[in-house]
Amino acid sequence: MSGPLTVASSSSADLRNSLPPWALDALDTPSSESEYESSDILEDDSDPEFADEDEGGTSEDEETPDDTDAEYGDTSEGEERCSDVESTTPSEPDYHCLVEEQPLEALTLFRTLFDERTPGARSRNLRNLLVAVKRATYPAIRLVKDLRGSGEGLTEPGVLNEPFYVQLCALCGHIIHRSRLFDEHPKFVTEFLGLCRYLCEIAWREYQLLPPQTALPPEVVLQRLDFIPPLLVEADAHCDAFKPTSWMEEYLPGSSMKLKEEMHTLLIAIGVLEHQELRFSKASDVHFRSLCMHFYFLTDMKAVDLSDEDMLACSLWSFTPRDDEEDDPSGPDLMEQLENWVRDQCSQYGAKTFLERLCGTLRNPEVVDHRLNMIGPVIGIGLRQPVFRPLFPQTKVLSAIRCAVDRQMSRKDYVDVMDLLNQVCLFIDDYAGTPNDAEHLPERAELLVRHLDAFEIICQAIVNSVNCEGDTAMICTKCLLSFGCMITAMNGMAHASKGLRKYVRKSVKRHWYKTIVDLRGAVKARNSHDETDIDKQVEIIAGWTAFAEEYGLDYDHEEMQYLFELRRTARFCAFAGCEYHAKLPPHPTRACAGCAETRYCSRACQLKDWKDGGHKARCKRLKQTAHASRPR
Repeated sequence: MSGPLTVASSSSADLRNSLPPWALDALDTPSSESEYESSDILEDDSDPEFADEDEGGTSEDEETPDDTDAEYGDTSEGEERCSDVESTTPSEPDYHCLVEEQPLEALTLFRTLFDERTPGARSRNLRNLLVAVKRATYPAIRLVKDLRGSGEGLTEPGVLNEPFYVQLCALCGHIIHRSRLFDEHPKFVTEFLGLCRYLCEIAWREYQLLPPQTALPPEVVLQRLDFIPPLLVEADAHCDAFKPTSWMEEYLPGSSMKLKEEMHTLLIAIGVLEHQELRFSKASDVHFRSLCMHFYFLTDMKAVDLSDEDMLACSLWSFTPRDDEEDDPSGPDLMEQLENWVRDQCSQYGAKTFLERLCGTLRNPEVVDHRLNMIGPVIGIGLRQPVFRPLFPQTKVLSAIRCAVDRQMSRKDYVDVMDLLNQVCLFIDDYAGTPNDAEHLPERAELLVRHLDAFEIICQAIVNSVNCEGDTAMICTKCLLSFGCMITAMNGMAHASKGLRKYVRKSVKRHWYKTIVDLRGAVKARNSHDETDIDKQVEIIAGWTAFAEEYGLDYDHEEMQYLFELRRTARFCAFAGCEYHAKLPPHPTRACAGCAETRYCSRACQLKDWKDGGHKARCKRLKQTAHASRPR
């Protein structure tokens, strides 16, 4: 972006000529509006609901937090608070009454004031009228939300088809097309972004209405919001305005933070629209992704919240193919698009920065369920970039992936783990099977086994694939083959340490036969008589047996070791910090009621292992499949 900051080294006269009128006013009268002290700090008053249900948006059973009311108070009482409106004198018009009593005339006046303004100058009347219009749109959000919750229908033609909203959406387009938006006064831009977000929220809430309620057709919604694509282009071209180091800060401290907050919540609202299959053009998606990732990397990691993490999820969701579009055989496929996009992010922000920020997301305890599934392609496809590989050890991204997998597997109310496991298997397959890299093979093996515990993840994926459709089982089997080839090749290398080889073998032996038992349990529980299912199950078990033969595992010996270990561990406390973990307790152990496998000498040890020993994640995994009878 070329802005006033780029000419800071020029003469004073040149600098003044490059500034918009509002900045010149700030220079001439710095005390008149040097800070945002008279403004409320805008709360994140969009509903923080992106991707919080299967279809995106609000959960039917969960009441949305009323943080929207933080800016305006209780709208049901009609006493909305709006201290961000500049004070008026008795001689100035009451724009709130005008909008309430004559809404269409108010919009006509708004257009007139906008067209007659001095571009880039401060206009008290224009901004106060904008605030009044914005406040008037908020009850529509509550209306549609309440109708959706109560089951009462909207009468035709719907909120966004009412004359006020038709004209308001057209006015937003007029403002975008008739101005260089980000040269206008920052307070005006901030309020305008908030208004656009309100309109997006009305749109996706109304689109969610189900019969007998009346939902707007998608083409009507997109027609009303046709100002969004050019707004994204304009915001992307001026993305530096959202940085703390923006040139605006010199003339109006706090302005960049306010702009960033409003643009951020607008992006979330657009992301919800995308998730509702209300898709703008592919060209708009490019600018949308660019802005989302700009905000993703602007995040203060000491104060990150879910809406910050959703910037990555929004970006990835925008790659989802549209239902009404045909594949272009001459263009890149989805995998190529994602690879090119990740490559662009590395070029712009740096590969190390990308991995470090991704680690923060993967370790965030709130990023679970479909949020994790949505960012999975970054693991399965994005991390294939060769530029990342030298950075894996220092960024500890494989440990972060493991943390995310454990968190997903431990979710009691979430059973669809295969999306994430599939993506991790794709990564393991690529990283383990990297050709012409024998020199770094031991290092790769150590990262996969010690940091990721890749073999256990492969085991989990293979067992869960029994109940999945499509090519899931094939992905898991291919991953197993690549991993097996890697560790077999490593065993024949003189420079591979004995400790590493011993650790790898221990990991394989710990999980191999147990997975056979789990596979049998999963097949039995599914009890399918479909020939396709049976063939798939036979193929999975055959691949698992072939791996054992390749790696030199004896079935009978592993079965005996497994049964012996069951009997042995049944006598000891499973909590590693207990004195009875390695010696017999004075009384029999008792099994965990959740998984019926892990045993403890006391409830205290069970609670400690649940909290600190990792059993919370293991318990969920153990319960997901049927197990062989265990001694009590």
